[in-house]
Amino acid sequence: HLLEALPKAAADTLHGRTIAAAAENARKLPYAAESWVNLGDAIAQGQRESADSSCYHSHAEILYQHALKLQPLHTGAMAGMAWVYGGRHQFDLSRLWAEKALSLDPGNTASHGIIGDAGVELGDYNMAFEHYQKMMDLRPDLSSWSRGAHLLWLTGNQTRAVMLMEQAIK
Repeated sequence: HLLEALPKAAADTLHGRTIAAAAENARKLPYAAESWVNLGDAIAQGQRESADSSCYHSHAEILYQHALKLQPLHTGAMAGMAWVYGGRHQFDLSRLWAEKALSLDPGNTASHGIIGDAGVELGDYNMAFEHYQKMMDLRPDLSSWSRGAHLLWLTGNQTRAVMLMEQAIK
């Protein structure tokens, strides 16, 4: 069963408690795609907090795929798949999944960020600028502004990069 195969996170950490709560929700609502996407997102957060990306990517992918079986047009699950492939450096597949999500929900900020990330990694800075700007317009926050600042830094505009990062920190 999907829940028994999850990586074990320490119960006394925020990450562990988040996974436990999301897993309990998936247990209670096994036919709700959203509950599996939330669990996939909780598992994905573990990769950001550890060096063991292979474990977290694989488990998150299984959860997102399960959500897509329950609800094939779930944009959160599609964005999750985009994140998984981006984490594996399969940027064309990452972009494909994010574009699927955007075709259904043009305001899906996660997908704009993921496509921007793929653009940065592939050296397509025009694509990155376009999608980071859309992300910043839709959700002006630390995540969008820090991405924009990083791109400005990479493209030689250090002054604007510092200003945007200071805005992100505030």
